[in-house]
Amino acid sequence: MSENAAKARIVKTAALAAAAALCALPLAAAAEKGEERIVTLGFDITELVFALGAGEHVVGVDSSSGYPAEVEKLPKVGYYRKFAAEGVLSLRPTLVVASALAGPPAALDQLRKAGVRVVVVDEVSDLESARKRIGTVAEAIGRVEAGNALVQRLDREVQEAKALGDKVRAAAPRVLFLFSPTPSVLNVGGKETVASEVIAMAGGKLAVDSFQGYRPISTEALVAAQPDVLLVTERTLASLGGPEKLWSVPGLSLTPAGKAKRMVVLEDTLLLGMGPRVGEAVSQLARQLLEAKEAR
Repeated sequence: MSENAAKARIVKTAALAAAAALCALPLAAAAEKGEERIVTLGFDITELVFALGAGEHVVGVDSSSGYPAEVEKLPKVGYYRKFAAEGVLSLRPTLVVASALAGPPAALDQLRKAGVRVVVVDEVSDLESARKRIGTVAEAIGRVEAGNALVQRLDREVQEAKALGDKVRAAAPRVLFLFSPTPSVLNVGGKETVASEVIAMAGGKLAVDSFQGYRPISTEALVAAQPDVLLVTERTLASLGGPEKLWSVPGLSLTPAGKAKRMVVLEDTLLLGMGPRVGEAVSQLARQLLEAKEAR
């Protein structure tokens, strides 16, 4: 390690120690008064904490969090997959509820060493794990009864949405989920993803089911998938430059979806959160698949 690098490391360590020292007294005082100060890391975690009625205790969120509207007024601590402990500590949290994808791990360890309680919540891709996540977060923030009520509401709304999906299922439209985190990357959603679960509950058939997770797709594979409908998020559509840019993707014009320009656009956190609004996501998709069916 060079002399300059060593000095930089010492300065960073000293700054973190100072931040931790500044936080220690306020954290202890807040704990004594029973005042919870929560920072959430992950858009789905943020939505869930608010849905459980603890929004008034949230003092900061990560930059991916955009729902509910109240979070826009809260301080942002960076992107949850790459946040800095100093920014979180500056908000004097007593509790950090984080997605399992939050990191780096060293930053989470720094929070723990500063005396902050850190609860890491598993990622989900199906309803059963979504129910468990509600219970985990509800217990962490002391809202167990609210968690039980939220699970009951989720189950009720999902069953109502599935009834709508049953009307779609007879036609079994092939749905291709496209996801673009950046303009230069276009991925296709495969099996065991939140999108695949929502598609299935809405009565659709996953157009590409030969792999799990997300992967780029070749022109040949895109044509072979023969989707009847494209499913994209609002951010993906904006990232790609709008509908016309999307329809110009090589091979897409040779598919039933491309020829008819059939596309369903859903808000990102609604579709991908697998949280309190999953019933709404299924209902919206099912309705639009029914409209596409009638237009065919």
